[in-house]
Amino acid sequence: MPFPLLPILGLAGSFFGGLGGEKSKQQSTSTTTPTISPQFKPLQDLLLQQAMRRLNGAPTDLTGYESQNIGNINKTFGLADMALQNRLRARGLSRSNIAGAGDARIETGRAGAIANFQSGLPLLQRQLANEDIGMAASLLPLGRGTTTTSTGKGSQGGGAAGGFEDFGTMLGYLIGLGAFGKKGA
Repeated sequence: MPFPLLPILGLAGSFFGGLGGEKSKQQSTSTTTPTISPQFKPLQDLLLQQAMRRLNGAPTDLTGYESQNIGNINKTFGLADMALQNRLRARGLSRSNIAGAGDARIETGRAGAIANFQSGLPLLQRQLANEDIGMAASLLPLGRGTTTTSTGKGSQGGGAAGGFEDFGTMLGYLIGLGAFGKKGA
């Protein structure tokens, strides 16, 4: 009956393999460093400069935008004043108190429109800056990557004893599947 001898041989090999083999020792170190492609370095520098300017309080320059829109407000109220003066002249009231009250209402409206416009400029400056930074920041991940450096030390021992250990495991698996005859017989 050579069949029962095979599992016993595998068991003995596993036992002696465990005794005679050197235990495996491993030590490894891994370092991951974020990187940026050289093409995107100027964009990264620009974003950092814009963020620093914004943090230091240097807003987007809207001087031209402001003067153009105040000019448009003045033009619109100037046309309204001209229309009022024409209507008052047509009625013969151009030198009356009514004309003064009409002029005062137009000037008050003009001043209010300019004040409303100017009060929204800081919000517009922040919105424009955020849009610029957001657009540039959305491009930045395209140039990002990581560099991983791994170092390791290890030793495996066991030689022939380790082979017997593997042999015993495989033999037990095959016997369990019934590869050598009936299961468990």
